[in-house]
Amino acid sequence: LIPLDCQVFGVDISRVLLEKTQHDFPQWDTHLIVGEAEALPFPAATFDNLFSLGALNHVNNPGLALQEMARVVKPGGTIVGADEMPDLPNRQLAHKLGLKKLQKWILSRGFFLGEMSTVIMEHTDLKIEPLVAAALSDWKIDRIWGGLGYCVVGKPK
Repeated sequence: LIPLDCQVFGVDISRVLLEKTQHDFPQWDTHLIVGEAEALPFPAATFDNLFSLGALNHVNNPGLALQEMARVVKPGGTIVGADEMPDLPNRQLAHKLGLKKLQKWILSRGFFLGEMSTVIMEHTDLKIEPLVAAALSDWKIDRIWGGLGYCVVGKPK
């Protein structure tokens, strides 16, 4: 849905995923950078808009990541973030049976998340609304993917 005449900047901690993005979307003018969402390597008010998919639940400090997203977007720009519900891993049978090691194994191997499974399990009680309220204005959150995910839309404060 991103117009081809847009410059696209991407930040991820995984060089492999950035290379895959470059390979899969050669039609875009992409600038991909290895970095962390909690310390985006851009000056304030750099971007017109920002889209984040599958990041907020997977960073060490989701609140700081949202504040960074708001920092790098120009006033009046739009920030959109989508991810699965933070408590989704708690819906696994392994969690319900109290088998934390099995739950981590399923996330790590079954969903190919590797060491990210540790961060994901740390954030299963994450409350998105207070973090969004602290970083964004004119925001709303909708459930997506049949209730398995959420989408945040807002403006930088």
